[in-house]
Amino acid sequence: MTETLLTISQLRGLGSVPASKPAAIDWVRRQGLETHKISVRGGTALAVAFEALPEAVQVAYLQNAAGVQPEDEPDSGAWSAFVRKSATVRADAEAALRALEAVEAKVAGGMGVDAAIKAVVAETTGFSISGLYRKRSVVKGLPRANWLPALAANYKAGGRKAEMSGDAWRYFLTFLTNSSGRLPLSTAYRKTKEAAKACGWDWPSYGTVRNRWNTLSAGEKALIKSGRKALDETIPPQRRTVARLKAMQIVNLDGRMADFFVRWEDGTKSRPIVIAIQDVYSRCILGWEFAKTENADTTKAVILKVIDKYGLFDELRTDNSRAFASKKISGGAKHRFRGKRDPDEELGILSLVGAKIGFAKPRHGQSKPIERGFRDVAEQIDTLPEFKKAYCGHRPDAKPEDFKGDAVDIKTARAVYAREIRDHNERSGRRTEMADGKLSFQEVFMESYRDRPRRNLTAAQRMYFMYDMAYLKPHKKHGALTRGGFTWWAPEHQEELLKYSSDKVCVLFDPNDRSRPVMVCDKAGRVIIEGLTCWEVGRFDSTEDARQYERGKAQIKKNARRDLRARELMTKAEVAAIEKRVQAAKPEPAEPTSELNVSQPVFGAPVGRTAPAATTNGATVSKLRSDDDKQSRFSRGLANLRQARKATG
Repeated sequence: MTETLLTISQLRGLGSVPASKPAAIDWVRRQGLETHKISVRGGTALAVAFEALPEAVQVAYLQNAAGVQPEDEPDSGAWSAFVRKSATVRADAEAALRALEAVEAKVAGGMGVDAAIKAVVAETTGFSISGLYRKRSVVKGLPRANWLPALAANYKAGGRKAEMSGDAWRYFLTFLTNSSGRLPLSTAYRKTKEAAKACGWDWPSYGTVRNRWNTLSAGEKALIKSGRKALDETIPPQRRTVARLKAMQIVNLDGRMADFFVRWEDGTKSRPIVIAIQDVYSRCILGWEFAKTENADTTKAVILKVIDKYGLFDELRTDNSRAFASKKISGGAKHRFRGKRDPDEELGILSLVGAKIGFAKPRHGQSKPIERGFRDVAEQIDTLPEFKKAYCGHRPDAKPEDFKGDAVDIKTARAVYAREIRDHNERSGRRTEMADGKLSFQEVFMESYRDRPRRNLTAAQRMYFMYDMAYLKPHKKHGALTRGGFTWWAPEHQEELLKYSSDKVCVLFDPNDRSRPVMVCDKAGRVIIEGLTCWEVGRFDSTEDARQYERGKAQIKKNARRDLRARELMTKAEVAAIEKRVQAAKPEPAEPTSELNVSQPVFGAPVGRTAPAATTNGATVSKLRSDDDKQSRFSRGLANLRQARKATG
């Protein structure tokens, strides 16, 4: 449904809207109404949708348009009902009111009613003679102030609905979902009609189906026809302010492929990648570089250039590209849209120098203000005369007809970009939040940057940018560090390296000459060894290289033996004498004795005889138990004893 937009001037003094323009604008903002900029004679004006206004203001606007004044005492109930009717019904009522006013004007001029109605019908279209008679009868006897709401049609929805099978409607929506977003609704209707005929579904006319389709929300229709991206477009983007930020508080980094070809120093030709850093607060481009590809080395160079010129920033925002989101740059970041994050992963250079890093939502240019800056670059720099023969457009179908595959020298491209980006920063009248249509990006930046304390890199922190960085694990026996055929080790640093044999250390080496000494740091960035030498690689067919290695190895072993002798270890005789004294100092072991005065019983021995001592092999016990005669005599004696006790008792 198309909205009816009313300017602030049209609303002033109506209902609760103040009469003055500033107060009316303030009233609109307090009401939380969405404003639109529309073109009017002489410029632009703020406008508000009629449908979004409070009902009292809507009634006041319609009464004012119809020439009804408060002293005419209009029927508030009738006008409130009129406001709630559709825009089409209100428009038809307004057309009927204008026709009746024309009839009444002719009657007041002396013309008869019949002649006046015929004259109006002849002058206007859309009304018949009988139709105007019916309209005139509707308002007969009503005050003039209530004619417009009375002329509104009293149509109410709720008639008999056309039959539509649920399966047919679901098939129709599924067909739209599985098709391209450009598929006409009529095509989906026709295909569903064919399926309905085969399946016996009820399928109404195209107008009925289209009306039901229009009852769906805009987001649902976009999701069905075009997918999730189209659904996002039905939601207004979030408006974010940078007023609370300062210069160099947040910068954003991005890369873009230029729309022209260059000839590099090595003679190759390609479209260069522009890697740039922009200050979020001021939108000023702080540094940039050309590169053949998006890579971590050029990224480090751009970051170092900005830090050397303006000091260290607080936070860097970038996307999840392979170069910018690599662990070499962003290692240790809590949230990253590329790769898995290990809680114990190595820190990248930004974490090591104390700068935060954040990542914009992937494939979402609105999260990075530099995208808007790159659009200006594409429109204002890449199309300059210096790049005319090398300009190829931003996509294949945008390539100029006169493009011959020429390339501009890379030095010329750098000079043009340096000049134009400076002009980009210094151009006044920028229409950003902080420039306010008056200042340039550079002026906004410098105004805030003057109050910022400068944070410079230490000598050790600069090493992270000047050299390549790798995390290596020292050998568990000798502590050597090895990478790409190079080995770094020194006997005087062996102990420090072996302390980290179960972990990794950060090694900084010259990318152009790895044979130079390297700096070794722990994971927190603390320097362990400032200069660890590289062992030369020996040639397989060189006996001299082998002899040099053996001489060095012998010298290390000789030094180890010398250090050991300096510790004056004991001789074997001295160690033996000490061991003898240790044994002599030990007390003699005590004899084992039993503290219980109990003897082990032997069953089956004759009464009145001493039981033989128990033996460990059980021979005596076995002999007594095997003697049946002795055992029988013992039993008879025990029985006689019991009888004697009974007799005496």
